[in-house]
Amino acid sequence: MSRPRYIAWILPHPGWQSHKIDQRIKRATHLLGPDVRTISAGRLCMVTDCPAVTSATSQGEVILLGQVFSGLGDTSLTSLKPDACDAILKSAGAALVREFWGGYVVFVIRGEGSEVCVIRDPSASMPCYYHLQDRVTVISSDIAIASRCADLSLNIDWEELAVHLQASQLRRAQTCIRGLTELLGGERLSIHAEHPAIDAVWSPWTFAARERQIIDEEHAASLLRKTIVQCVRSLTLPYEHMVLTLSGGLDSSIVAASLSTIGARFTGLTMATQEPLGDERRYAQVMARACGAPLVERFEDMGAVDLTRCDSAHLPRPISRGFAQSIDRACQELADEVGAGAFLSGAGGDNVFCFLLSAAPVADHLRRGEFISALLAARDLGCLGEASVLQVLGKAARRAWLRRPDFRWRRDFTFLSEQIRNLPLQPLEHHWLTAPRGAAPGKAGHIASIMNIHNHLEGFAREHERPVIAPLLAQPIVELCLRIPASSWSRNGRDRWIARRAFADRLPHEVLERREKGGPDGFVARLFDHHRKQIRDWLCHGQLAGQGLLDVQALEMFIHGDGPVIGQKYLCVMKLLDAEMWARSLASRTQVQW
Repeated sequence: MSRPRYIAWILPHPGWQSHKIDQRIKRATHLLGPDVRTISAGRLCMVTDCPAVTSATSQGEVILLGQVFSGLGDTSLTSLKPDACDAILKSAGAALVREFWGGYVVFVIRGEGSEVCVIRDPSASMPCYYHLQDRVTVISSDIAIASRCADLSLNIDWEELAVHLQASQLRRAQTCIRGLTELLGGERLSIHAEHPAIDAVWSPWTFAARERQIIDEEHAASLLRKTIVQCVRSLTLPYEHMVLTLSGGLDSSIVAASLSTIGARFTGLTMATQEPLGDERRYAQVMARACGAPLVERFEDMGAVDLTRCDSAHLPRPISRGFAQSIDRACQELADEVGAGAFLSGAGGDNVFCFLLSAAPVADHLRRGEFISALLAARDLGCLGEASVLQVLGKAARRAWLRRPDFRWRRDFTFLSEQIRNLPLQPLEHHWLTAPRGAAPGKAGHIASIMNIHNHLEGFAREHERPVIAPLLAQPIVELCLRIPASSWSRNGRDRWIARRAFADRLPHEVLERREKGGPDGFVARLFDHHRKQIRDWLCHGQLAGQGLLDVQALEMFIHGDGPVIGQKYLCVMKLLDAEMWARSLASRTQVQW
């Protein structure tokens, strides 16, 4: 099963006739192949290859696309009970978000078909975009199907792309395709007559509230272990065998331990670089042995990377990373070899487990007048960040009393043109960034960290062949982690402390006590160094430069250097290169025909 796809048309009123819509439905039916399903309800017409659950009562109709679970450890729903359907209809979908979880988009049709609401699950596991076309609201899974079956013009919004390059980790509703908007996780799109409106039916701040915090760390760890294991069970039940990218870091090891606990079959894949920091094989080996699972070891391969290829060409913003083609190919080859049905990873663990190198958790205690707790938290964070207690307390005091609790998203103008730097700054809008009155700065940082991962979960070639699952970002896990105080996540120089405590008896000592973090940066540096001349030509004479987005002179000077690759600027260059190839793929239209 590949990445699920769908397209839906919300018509101006029930019974509205259009020859164009009929033709587009036929086109979508042909495009999606043999597993296609056509659904009509009131003003809604839909074509999809997703698993779908439909339920109707006298109040209206509910159509669920994707996986929906009613409890921890359960299988995905195949039907909705009438009372659950009525509750969902009465609440315009909000009851579904409160009582269920999963990866889904739901369509709620009420008022004899005249009112349609669309909700995307809080984890944002299922894609959802919308645009207006001739009085019709079009909901779609990707820009390829929207362009081929709903006449979406793939015109790049260069101003929005410039904003994206300044804050590429921030997932905003605005996309880089003109006229196309993303429905974010936990949001509801309500369409009355022809006027769409957006509101939030889920917010992380509900669970980050002070009165909902779990102070007892032992209880928090016990709940966390149970929740993770049961979410992993639910998400992996359909698959007899899976490939887990296993670095031997804490997060992927927790997923491995959970798979082992429930008796699921998996093969681990660990990727190593030529540089010692990127070689984590010894940790992956000891974790695989502890689980009794096979482990395949591969080296990152420059020959597997084509820097002119864009694996996010079907997405409305440039979020793929060219260097990831190496692990992509290794994953696909291994999955074919062992007959795996899905890919798993520990993606998002740092984020949900509140890995913050920040004084904000200490500021939480200071704002509440908990000075002894602030001192202890400053000691723990000082050990983690190699800073003195006084340094941490000083930063925490400024954060607590001289600033609002809201998180400030930093902009990065590296290699962007003076023209872009001099433009009036557009606000980096996202309703999760607005902290409610009395909110804790540490929780604002925690929520921003969770937001930070969403642009790293798609844009891989392997997602077109098999599901890519990040179980640590499941809604029940995120909600529980938000209920654990930010200062509880670090202890004695150990980050993600509650997660370590939760799985202390299931992780080998080497993994549990590991402090350093590996990564592919050395591999990326070698790619950059090997392709300097081509990268300079692609960027300095490309689409982004032609639109005035880049400081071409600064780029040429940096790329032309003959010395060793040091610092972090080469990563900025590679990010710009990924954006360049995304823009070229849309201009050529050759890679969007998914």
